[in-house]
This record gives sequence, structure tokens and C-alpha cells, in this order.
Amino acid sequence: MVAENKQIAKNTLYLYVRMLLIMLVSLYTSRITLQVLGVSDFGINNVVGGIVTMLAFVTTSISSGTSRFYAFEIGRGDLHTLNQYFKLSVTLFFFVGLVVLLLAETLGLWFVNTQMVIPAERIRAANWVYQCSIISFMLNMFLVPFQSMIVAFENMKIYAFAGIIEVILKLLVIYFLLVVNADKLILFAVLYLSISLVIFVLYVVYCLRKYPSCAYSFFFDKSMFKEFSSYSGWIIFGSLAGVIRGQGINIVLNLFFGPIVNAARGIAFQVERAVSLFVHNFYTAVRPQITKRYSAGNFKDMFDLVFSSSRYCYYLVFVLGIPILIQTEYILQLWLGEAPAMSVLFTRLVLIAAVVESLSYPLDTAVMSSGRIKAYQFITGGLLILNLPLSYLLLKLGYPPESTMYVAIAMALAAHIPRMLYAKKEAGLSLWAYTREVLWYISLVTVVAVLPLLFLYRKINFGGFGLFVVFSLLCVLWSLLVIYFIGIGKRERKQLAGFVLQKIRQK
Repeated sequence: MVAENKQIAKNTLYLYVRMLLIMLVSLYTSRITLQVLGVSDFGINNVVGGIVTMLAFVTTSISSGTSRFYAFEIGRGDLHTLNQYFKLSVTLFFFVGLVVLLLAETLGLWFVNTQMVIPAERIRAANWVYQCSIISFMLNMFLVPFQSMIVAFENMKIYAFAGIIEVILKLLVIYFLLVVNADKLILFAVLYLSISLVIFVLYVVYCLRKYPSCAYSFFFDKSMFKEFSSYSGWIIFGSLAGVIRGQGINIVLNLFFGPIVNAARGIAFQVERAVSLFVHNFYTAVRPQITKRYSAGNFKDMFDLVFSSSRYCYYLVFVLGIPILIQTEYILQLWLGEAPAMSVLFTRLVLIAAVVESLSYPLDTAVMSSGRIKAYQFITGGLLILNLPLSYLLLKLGYPPESTMYVAIAMALAAHIPRMLYAKKEAGLSLWAYTREVLWYISLVTVVAVLPLLFLYRKINFGGFGLFVVFSLLCVLWSLLVIYFIGIGKRERKQLAGFVLQKIRQK
């Protein structure tokens, strides 16, 4: 147990090094990209690339399936079956890739050229973005079995290394955008495709040399394939809901309002991704341990980890989100100079949705570990799919663009109810324990941390960069203090204090 917790901490550290590098460079490159491309081209890149992102839900879905089966077999110590599942996943991805490519080059291409609101003079550039996005998607899809193997073995050093490579390449992209005299949108799409190719080669070569379980030859077992494809198929349905909520609504906004609103929404989601990287990196380190404890029958340890990681997922987004939520307008002005219209409101609503959704990750893994996910995905995914028709209805009735985000927040809250109920049914979750150990703590932290900060911000004029930094640090420090004293249990406080004292004595 102690060794496993140390492994989680070590992997989280590697992932945070990667995350900080990528986040800092992404924030810088986003500003320069917006300035170089302009608001319209930035919005075109966001929404046209989003067409392919809609197809990428297939990749994400099967990725969750492969990670679960890999971690389950590692937890049982069966490396032979692990290799068989790897071979099956590669074969499955090949056939899925053919189907996705066919859809992208027919239905998707027709939609981009005939249905989307794109200035006539930028159709050619939009098609370049679309084709580069398709190729990048195919590379990322075939990369999934290899990345899932790294996650299952909890070897996160390669992610940190790949993150450094990605950071360097993205900085080179910005350099070329500034110095090369060409269509900037086309150049941007081609260069980002090149980054995907480099990262693909890096991961594949590493995995082939590091893990014998990544050796591939054609393998097919009917019962294993049925189990694997059924599991992945229902995850695809659940992931489709996330895609509809994200890129589906992005396209609907384009149909009603054009690329300018897409640019504002794109900026908001870049801020959200920067904040959510913290929780996703932590969750990536925790997820294999939840599955392995389930496969080993250690249900008490598993739920201890589910409860603690649920709180920490929420706190990670909360601590970083509070100063951004309160100071959104100044932050966007500082970051972008002149932010697209509506980006302030979009950013605030997107961050609120991210805080709500952060609670879902550990519960999802607990249910997924059981393998009994059909009804779970049908109910939770079905609720999230309602985002699209409800949003379309509101926009058709004349409501403003931000109404789509209010729908997203409401549906995220609604979906958490069946998520808890199915975690109880399929994985043995105690609803009372979850309420006591998770919901009570985060509710108390939210109220005690937010109200004084809002009162202080409204009473004092925190204008200028210096006061912005002071207030941001105050938000983080106050939130951390509230979390330490009332947001975690006595045992966790004792463990944390002991860990800090040990590190101080070592120095």
C-alpha cells in the first residue's frame, strides 16, 4: 500500500513536470497564434479541426478500454494475456481507422465545404486544416495501444520527456509562423501535423524497445474480442456524449453565429485545458491503481483511493480555477491583449463546468473496473447527449451563445446522480460514505473559501499587475489553508504533516 502510494506520487510528479512545460508554452503560443492568424482564422481552425475531434471520440473510447484491460492483466500478473489484448487492440484500431477515414473523407468533407459558415476566400485554407487534422487523428489513434501500455505499467517518465520535445516543437512552430511568408493558417496546420508525427515515432519506438508485451502479430480470439469490443463499444457511446457536448455544440454555435463565437469559445476551452491538465495528470497516475486494486479484490483500499482522489481532483481544479474565475477579464487581457468578444463569460462558465466534472473521474474508473458498464454508459451518456438538442432548442428560440454552457453545467450535475448509483450497484460504493468523505468536504471547502475572497475582491480595487499577482497568491494560499484544515480528514492531515516534516529534516 505504501509503495503503491509512493508510485502514485512519483508518477504524478513526472506528469506535473510535463504539464507545467506544456501549459506555459501553450498559453504563450495561443496568444501569438491568435495574433498571427487573426480572430476569424483562429475560429476556423478551432471549429474545422473540431470536426475531426468529433471522430476522435472513437480513439478516446477504445483508449479507456485498452487501459482497463491492460491494467487488469498487470494486476493479475498475466503478461501473456496482456500481449494478446495488445494485439487485439491494434487489430481493432486498424479496422476502426478505415471506417473513420471513410466517414471523414465523405460526410465530414461534405459538411465542411457546404454547411459550415466559413468565408469563401478561406475555404481552401479550411480544407488544408481539415486534411491535416485527419492525418493527425489517424496517427494519434494508432498511438493509443502504445500509450495505454505506458499508463498501465505506470511509467510516466516518457510522458515528461515527450512533453519537453513537444514544447520545443511548438516553439519552433511559432517561429516559423512569424518568419515564413505563406498562408499562416495552412502553415500552422501542416506544422502541427509534423509535431504529431514526431511524437508518434517517439512513443512507438520507445514501447517496442521497452515492453515485450508490445510485440505484434495477428491474433484473434472470438471470446476475448467479444469482451473487448463490447466493453469498448459502450465506452464509445459514453464518449460520444462528451464529443456532442464539446465539438457538437461548437458546430451548432458556428451555424448560428459564425467563427467569431467559435474563437471566443476556443479561448475559453484553452484556459480550461490548462487548468484541467493538473487534475488529468493526477488522475492518469491514480487510474491504474484503482483498476489494479479492484482486480486484486482489495475493495476497501480501492474505495479509500476513490474517495481521496475524488476530493483531490476537485481541489486541484478548484484551487487554480478560483483566481481565474474572479479575475477572468484581467487575465485574458494580460494574456491576449485584446480577447475575442464573449470570451470572458465563456471562460467562467467553462471553468465551473470543469470543477463539476472533476468529481466524475475516479467514480468512472471504479465502475469501469468492474467491466459491467452497459447500463451505466447508456444512462450517463444519454443524459450528456441531451446537451445538443437542448442547446439547439435554446439557440433556435433566440437565447444567447452562453446558454449552451448553462445547459452543460446542469447536465454535468444531473449525470453525477446515476454515476453514484451505478458505482454503488456495480462496484459496491457506499453512498453514505461517499457523501460523508467527498461531497460534504468539497461543499464546505467551496463555501468557506469562495465567499471571503469574493467579498475582499469587491471591496478592494485590485488593479494593475502587482495587485493581480498578490490577489492570485492570496486565493491559492487561502484555498490551500481551507482545504488543509477542513477539506481533508485527520489521518490525511497527519500524513501530510509527517511528510513535510520528514522532508524538512532531510534538508
